[in-house]
Amino acid sequence: MDKNTAGSLAIKGLTGAVALAGTTQAYGAVVAGNAPPSTVLHSTAIHGLDHERWDIDGNGTPDLLLGANTFAAFPQYGITAANSFGGFAGYNSTRNTVSQVVGYLKNAGIFGTVAYASNLPLGTTVGPNSSFKYVSGNYNFLEGRRYGVNGGQFGGALGITGFEFLENGALHYGYAEFNVVLTGSTNADASCTITYLGSYYETVAGVPIVVGAVPEPGSLAALAFGVAGAAGVAAYRRRQPDSAQPAA
Repeated sequence: MDKNTAGSLAIKGLTGAVALAGTTQAYGAVVAGNAPPSTVLHSTAIHGLDHERWDIDGNGTPDLLLGANTFAAFPQYGITAANSFGGFAGYNSTRNTVSQVVGYLKNAGIFGTVAYASNLPLGTTVGPNSSFKYVSGNYNFLEGRRYGVNGGQFGGALGITGFEFLENGALHYGYAEFNVVLTGSTNADASCTITYLGSYYETVAGVPIVVGAVPEPGSLAALAFGVAGAAGVAAYRRRQPDSAQPAA
C-alpha cells in the first residue's frame, strides 16, 4: 500500500468515525451530569437540615437542590416520633415565579405527583409533556417518614426521578438516580441518608430524554479508532523516505 492510499483510507476512517459520533450527538446529546458537592447527604434530628445546591451542567448556576432533614418528636403537640425525609427540588426553572427563600425553593421542577417525586422505570420519557410537580417552599420528597412510618417510593434501593432546568434561558430535561435510607424514629436515632448515584441530561434545549439513555459507546469507540488510525498513518509517513528529496 503506498502512502497516498494509506493516508486516504485513514482520513476516510476518521471522517466516518466523526460522522458517526456526530450522528449520535444529533440523535440525542445525552451527557452525564455533574455530581452535587456531596454525593452522600446525612441528616439527624440533632444536626437538622443538610442540603446541596447542585450545578448539573457546570455553568456556574445552581440548577437543583438535594437535601435530607429530620424533625424531632414533640409529644406535647401530638408528634410522637421523630420524622425524616429526603428531598429533591428544582432551583433554576421558568416556574420560579416567586423569589427563593432561605435554603428552600418556591417551586420544584421535579417529575412527581402530590408531595413525592415519581420513581421512574427505564424507558420513561422526561420532557415538555411530563407531569412536573411545583410545590411552594419545599422539596418533592424522595422518601419520607412521618410518626415512624415510611412513605414515598425510593427507600433503600435505586430510585430514578426526572427534572428540568434552565440553560441559556431554555429548558433542558434530565434524570437522576438515588438511594435513600431512613432509620430510627426517636430524637436520638432518626436519620435520613441520600446517596447520589448518577444523572444524565439532554444538552439540546426542549428535547425529551428517555430514562436509561446514555451516549452510545460504539460511537465513542469508532471515533477513538479513527483518531488512532490517523496517528498511525502519521507515524508511517515519518518512517518512509521522501521520494521528493534530491539525491546526495
